Amino acid sequence: MYAIRISGLVKRHVIAGFDLSVPPGALVAVLGPPGAGKSALVEIVLGLTGPDAGEVSIHGRAPRDAVRAGRVGAMLQHGTLLDDCGVHETVAMIAALHRSSRPVTEALDLAGVRALAGRRCGTLSPGERRQVRYALALAGCPDVVVLDEPPAFEGFHESLRVLGRRGTAVLVTARSLPDAVFDRVVALPAAAIA
Repeated sequence: MYAIRISGLVKRHVIAGFDLSVPPGALVAVLGPPGAGKSALVEIVLGLTGPDAGEVSIHGRAPRDAVRAGRVGAMLQHGTLLDDCGVHETVAMIAALHRSSRPVTEALDLAGVRALAGRRCGTLSPGERRQVRYALALAGCPDVVVLDEPPAFEGFHESLRVLGRRGTAVLVTARSLPDAVFDRVVALPAAAIA
């Protein structure tokens, strides 16, 4: 069984016939230019929206069922944090929502934000906020992590390697990445506008 299986995925005006099979424990990068449908792909994999055609499964389940079961962690390209909450408090709140979670300090370390643990989210720079959102994706100790344009920070590639040893990670981005970090790098071509 695949960790993620995408077959014949079509989203009108955005994705045309995309296929991807990701085995458990793999670290995969999906690269695409602006407008290629990267965020749409993430939304479909997470069950936030449906495809116009094709099928998606996560560990043999429908995306929404896998997310509800706590098997998937996600970092969307855009998101917000509660400005008045502290970083440690925010990650702890999200971890507490999961049946199984990783220690808060481990999530903070993997995201490179342990030094920010005592700060309020409203005082963070945009880059720091993205790193905290990355920590939130890891807080539940999910089997599959889906990252839409994750932050680049010192130690990020090592963080990805740790994720690959413990589960499956799919990173969706427009930026160039070193192939040596990933088990597989896949191109997401832009669909013809029709």
